[in-house]
Amino acid sequence: MIVESEHRVIDQSVRNELSEIHAALLK
Repeated sequence: MIVESEHRVIDQSVRNELSEIHAALLK
């Protein structure tokens, strides 16, 4: 389904943002 694929893209972008925030906190 299109909705599911969009949800995966959003989830991936959210994970990328969280990993960037986590890396910033570790500095």
